[in-house]
Amino acid sequence: EETDALVLSGDLSGDQVELSRPLTWKEKILSSLPTILLVRNVWVVCSHYGLVALIVIVFDDVFPLYAMNTRANHGLDFDTDQIGIFIAFGGAVLITYQLFGYTPMAKFFGPLKLFRVAMIAYVPMLLLFPHVSLITSTVPMWIGLLLLMASRYVISISAFTSVFILISNSTEPARLGMVNGLGQTLAALARAIGPMLADPLFAWSVSSGNPFPLDYRLIFLIMVVLALMNFALSFLLSRNIEKSKTSHEEFVRMQAEDELPTPEGEESQGYFSAKLDAAFDAVFEYDLEQITDQ
Repeated sequence: EETDALVLSGDLSGDQVELSRPLTWKEKILSSLPTILLVRNVWVVCSHYGLVALIVIVFDDVFPLYAMNTRANHGLDFDTDQIGIFIAFGGAVLITYQLFGYTPMAKFFGPLKLFRVAMIAYVPMLLLFPHVSLITSTVPMWIGLLLLMASRYVISISAFTSVFILISNSTEPARLGMVNGLGQTLAALARAIGPMLADPLFAWSVSSGNPFPLDYRLIFLIMVVLALMNFALSFLLSRNIEKSKTSHEEFVRMQAEDELPTPEGEESQGYFSAKLDAAFDAVFEYDLEQITDQ
């Protein structure tokens, strides 16, 4: 009987395991991927990166369309100069917060909790944004829009910078390039498909005349759902995600610690995280000794 050789490369111990027998579909998947990509923290933080990139690119793509739309179509009736003022203002907020605001916030919350705060903060900002067009007075409308634009940039920088830290903490230094590459790939994919889907969807929602939630607020509601999904996904991260791994041995030790019961006084993963963990392990992990004995 013709057989394939199973070689598990890049496993946590650094060894290779070679077996001679027909491969199951699960083993073929595992043997074709570096094992580091099957570590829970890795795929969760890379998914965080992709979802944040999707929210940001959709917002940045839709904002000029929303702003240039007429008041009759629930827009702001802005010209390009006015749109440029708000984008320039957002850039100034971004630089200021990145230089002086993020570090004290990260020290106070920690990168993981700050990321969760950012995802929750997206919700009121995105829900309020399409209603700026309901303000008829010019000065209150500009003040409200400036505040919302400032919050958009503060939230996005908090999310992106926290994700970069979590990506660095999700793996050992030797494999950081691979993990960062995976995150960049997912983010690039999100930035490619986001505008392609958001533009026609926004145009349809504005012109369809449908009632809420399929009206002009639809695209903002979709971004709210994405932010809440990203928030929920963060509870799959292990308790060691906020600790940097400076060596292969330290990375392996922390991976082993994550399998132990939560020490008293520390935050546990929670019931649903544990259940999803068990389901993930059932699909992607197997006993090498058991396979060898077959």
